[in-house]
Amino acid sequence: MDTPRLQISVGVFASNEQDSIVDCLRSIQRARFERIELAELFVISSGSTDATNQRAAAAIAGIPGWHLLTQPTREG
Repeated sequence: MDTPRLQISVGVFASNEQDSIVDCLRSIQRARFERIELAELFVISSGSTDATNQRAAAAIAGIPGWHLLTQPTREG
């Protein structure tokens, strides 16, 4: 009998992480788990003034269920 896979949502919080955001997202994308399926991912960029938003947007482009949310001022 197959065990159903648990669908999860993941939030990645970032503020001025232009040097690491792409590696972080690629690492999540490559991760494989026997009983977990990544249903959706949200990158929450809070008050970033560097290239974090642009790099995150490029890294998640075309990946179903992956989203970028931006906050103009840092809130967390």
